[in-house]
Amino acid sequence: EHEATAARAVVSDLGDEFVTLREYELGDDLRRVHWRSTARTGELMIRQDEARWRSRAAVVLDVQPGAHDAASFEVAVEAAASVTARLARLRRRAEVITSAGEVLGTGGDPRHDVIDVLATVGPDPRDQLVTVFEQLRAHRRVDLVVAVLGRVTPDTLRALGTFGGIGVVVVLTQPAALAPQTSVVVVDASATPFATAWNETLSGVARGSRRSSAWS
Repeated sequence: EHEATAARAVVSDLGDEFVTLREYELGDDLRRVHWRSTARTGELMIRQDEARWRSRAAVVLDVQPGAHDAASFEVAVEAAASVTARLARLRRRAEVITSAGEVLGTGGDPRHDVIDVLATVGPDPRDQLVTVFEQLRAHRRVDLVVAVLGRVTPDTLRALGTFGGIGVVVVLTQPAALAPQTSVVVVDASATPFATAWNETLSGVARGSRRSSAWS
């Protein structure tokens, strides 16, 4: 129960406000300036969640030809790019990995733009999806996994349920019946535009986590 609560808190944190402070950096949104602290210190101060700055995430994209039709593949690539960009804006470094085990890059890395790489990615028949999940779980180098999937196999479902305290978001681009798991958040983008499905689902998780915190 504790692990499930911790995992869902990590996921709900994707939509929360910044709550601590750091110095302004070029490109920061001036609407997030904390003016009282700025006046006190004489330096522009930005609201920033310190935990987000340190944490890492993984975006795993299923590129197996059998997992998609042409439409769902495009949705999956768009979803992976959108999530990676969102995490970078939240100052969370997100490693992007395909189901073939290929590391495409890290969101927010100034040396190259992984979003550009995603724009050129194509189907790959190598099936290393479960192995990728197992390695992420074994090395515990991330606190959030976003798995962007097409058709879901039983092996994939079993692997998704083994992350323990790591937050897991599954983005579905093909219809699937998933048994509810308290540590896994499912965003169903198979029949709803990805952005709409993501916002509605994550908003609901955030509200639920705040209610849990109030009663704990």
